[in-house]
Amino acid sequence: MPNIIVTAFEPFNGRNTNISLEVLKNFKTNAMKKVLPVSWHRARIELSMLFGIGPDVVILCGEAGGREKIALEEKAVNMMDAKIPDNDGVIMTKQKIYDSVLELSSNIDCLDIASKVNEKIGKDSVYVSSDAGKYLCNMIYYHTLSIVYGNTFSTKVVFVHFPVSDKEEDIKINYPKALDLIIEEIKNKYAIS
Repeated sequence: MPNIIVTAFEPFNGRNTNISLEVLKNFKTNAMKKVLPVSWHRARIELSMLFGIGPDVVILCGEAGGREKIALEEKAVNMMDAKIPDNDGVIMTKQKIYDSVLELSSNIDCLDIASKVNEKIGKDSVYVSSDAGKYLCNMIYYHTLSIVYGNTFSTKVVFVHFPVSDKEEDIKINYPKALDLIIEEIKNKYAIS
C-alpha cells in the first residue's frame, strides 16, 4: 500500500473552520491525515517530521478565498508576504523562505491530472493555477518541494486550494470527491500502488 500523506490547515484569522480541514475529515482515500498549524515556524517542523515514513505522495491542502474552483498549484515561490498574522501572531513581510531559487514547480503534471479529474466529475471544477499566494499555503508548498528536490526523493507533491464555501454539499461531498479523484489520478499516472 502506498504511503500517502494529505495535510490541511487549522482555522486561522479568527475563523471557526478551514475548508481544507473539512475536506480532510470527509475524503475517503486511505491516507495519513495531518492537520498543520497556521504558524510560519511550527508548520515547517511538523511537515518535515512526516518525511520519516517515506511518503510516495504528499497532497497539501488549503483554502483560497475569492476562488470559485479547486486549484492544483503548479509552483511555489520563495516568498513569505502576508498582511495577516499566523496563529502565533507573527507577520511576515517580503521575506524569503530559504536562500534558494525563486520558485519550485510541482513534480506532477497538474494539467493532465486536472483534465482527468474534470472528465470524471463531468464538469470544469478543477483548474491549474500558478499562484499559490504568499501566505502559509505557498510557504509549506515551497518547503515540501525543497525537501523532495534537496534529497532527490521520488515523492510526488502538489498543493490543492479549495474555494471557501458555506455549502454543505461542497464541503462534505464535492470537494472530498475531487480530492479522492486527484489522488487516484496521481496514483494511476505515476504507477503508485
